[in-house]
Amino acid sequence: MPQIQFQALATGQSVAHALLDRIADLALERNVYRGKVLTFAEDMFDSQYSTVKVLARPQVDADDIVLPDEVLNQVDRQIVQLARHTSALRAAGQHLRRGVLLYAPPGTGKTHLILHLMGRLPSTPCWS
Repeated sequence: MPQIQFQALATGQSVAHALLDRIADLALERNVYRGKVLTFAEDMFDSQYSTVKVLARPQVDADDIVLPDEVLNQVDRQIVQLARHTSALRAAGQHLRRGVLLYAPPGTGKTHLILHLMGRLPSTPCWS
């Protein structure tokens, strides 16, 4: 697998580390997959290889979600609002590892809700 290595020559170690940190931040910010929906699958003829497909990000309106408003608002608060404040939370030293468990019988709208959330968070990477 090809790799890129960076070496920095600077007047001080802190300057070099700051430069390398900035390069890493820019790589994440400008990643070509940022905001895309990716799906991964093994190659059917050779298990050493896998395929990656870029899918269109779905747009599901909140009116199409069959959930009580209070539940949809709680999910929105825990996922969408949190995602919109990531910079402030990181600056305050908060971790961002959070999750939501959706548990319900088949056909009750869990996948539809996820599609709605994916559309509300265009800069969040998604994969399946």
